[in-house]
Amino acid sequence: MSGQVTKNTRSAEVLAAREKGLPEPDILPHPDDVIIDRSSGVTIDGPMIREDIGTVQKAKQLITAVLLQEALEMRRNRVKGEPEQVPGTPLMFAIWLNRSALNKRMRFTDDEMIDMRMRFRGLSIRELEKLAFRMWKASGVSVKRGAFIWSNNVAASIMQFSANATVIIASKDQTDGQKNEALSLLIRRMFG
Repeated sequence: MSGQVTKNTRSAEVLAAREKGLPEPDILPHPDDVIIDRSSGVTIDGPMIREDIGTVQKAKQLITAVLLQEALEMRRNRVKGEPEQVPGTPLMFAIWLNRSALNKRMRFTDDEMIDMRMRFRGLSIRELEKLAFRMWKASGVSVKRGAFIWSNNVAASIMQFSANATVIIASKDQTDGQKNEALSLLIRRMFG
């Protein structure tokens, strides 16, 4: 095994950097994302190439944009004198996206999500509009300044679509052609 880089070697490098207060070494896959199971083998739950890191960052920006939008809509409703909103579409979508689009190591913790929501609720409408617009743009989603987020039904449809598409893609009983056909049908049903 001499000369071979192992998970333990890479983990030691990361730990040494953390202990010294230095940035972690730029290692892909990250050793914390390498899962070794004696019965099922090795799996990787995280970015494998540099482009994957950009996708993770976009997903995190999207979650942040959704939580900013939630705070904005709650602030607007308070100004209008409307009843307090119960957590709905934005929170439901942010939690779903955090759990489905991000690997375990990269996810926001529950405490981080709560902290963001509390900080955002303390901002003015003007500041929320500005930050939400910037974060939507950074995440790659085109949203007009001051826009409202979609309804619970639309968010639930998006999440159901994603779950159905994941089942099709992960299927081991279909050929690539059959998967493409099933995905095309699913897209036509969803988007017309």
